[in-house]
Amino acid sequence: MQQYNESYMYIKVLSSIKQPYDDLLEKLKTTHSTIMELVLTFYEIVDVYTFYSILVWPIDIQDKDSLKKLISSVFSRIVDIQIQMVESVRSLKVDKFNPLKTMPDSNNWPAISARIYSTEKLVRHLDQFKKSNMTEDGELLLDLIWKIKKDVKKKAYPEPAEYGWDFDYQKDDWRKLLQLQKEHPDQTHDHYINIEEEQIKAALKQ
Repeated sequence: MQQYNESYMYIKVLSSIKQPYDDLLEKLKTTHSTIMELVLTFYEIVDVYTFYSILVWPIDIQDKDSLKKLISSVFSRIVDIQIQMVESVRSLKVDKFNPLKTMPDSNNWPAISARIYSTEKLVRHLDQFKKSNMTEDGELLLDLIWKIKKDVKKKAYPEPAEYGWDFDYQKDDWRKLLQLQKEHPDQTHDHYINIEEEQIKAALKQ
């Protein structure tokens, strides 16, 4: 029980974090670049608490009900922060702030783009599922993830758009994406970005 009580430190920290978020969002709600920085810090918080909840707390807390209560409390407070961020974003005009439009494919927002980019993750996931003899179940999961990312497919899987592959983001699925990638192993997202950077440097020298 002592370990359980100590774990509630994380809840107290989250409760303390909410107020700075509220204050910053209220003061800076007309500055979309600053809101995106808050989004990035929010990502960090979610990532670390997800890690704790799956790989740390279950070791420290053996009682299932206690573990469930801790995880529920933590993510309930995370939702509180998220709702406040949503309200701040809603307060902006669409033409001023629309992440799907203001974050272009040229990676002007590299931190966000890097988080959304998923082609290499897709390859890794499928490979691991095959090694574990879980291909069928794994593919069902990847189908669902593909559907979840329907509004950000061009950013999550940019290679077809970058290199002009015969790929329809509305009709084709991740299986065709991986097949095309095998056919064009040198046409990677990193290679495309490197070419863009070299072109920019060359233009600046002129």
